[in-house]
Amino acid sequence: MNASVGYITAGYEMGERFTPQPNVLRTVDGGQTWHRLDFRAALHDAPYGGYLGCCIFMQGTTTEIRCFTPLNGITLENVSLVSEDFGETWNWYPRMYVRDEAGTITAIRYFTDKADGLRLQLEECEKQLPAQPDAAREEEHAAWCERLEKAIARQEAERT
Repeated sequence: MNASVGYITAGYEMGERFTPQPNVLRTVDGGQTWHRLDFRAALHDAPYGGYLGCCIFMQGTTTEIRCFTPLNGITLENVSLVSEDFGETWNWYPRMYVRDEAGTITAIRYFTDKADGLRLQLEECEKQLPAQPDAAREEEHAAWCERLEKAIARQEAERT
């Protein structure tokens, strides 16, 4: 850990195309000065429409910012922004709740294999479609699944 580095998050800022981006401030001088972090480059290939920063965790040189994004009027915690160098560079990873057979959440983790993590999110998303959705929710849900499918294909292409 580094006693000089710290983070604050509150709300969001409107990014390009009016999509929310995490509003995170970072200090590297023990809190004397603060600078807003820009995650656009890190999130350029992420499949979601916007992000709301939530919790920040630091362990050693690793920082994780958990982010939420909306789906069908529900906010889902499904992305982790991760830095391995005290916040100098960032990458995003799919985030999932891991459930046991009874449906109890047993862990919350992010997947460094983005294609595998996105595939799990797609499976979970498909399970959550309401039995009798209204047309708008069904359209939003279909668009969400399509974005996930495209992101999976991009991530698999990058692996080869």
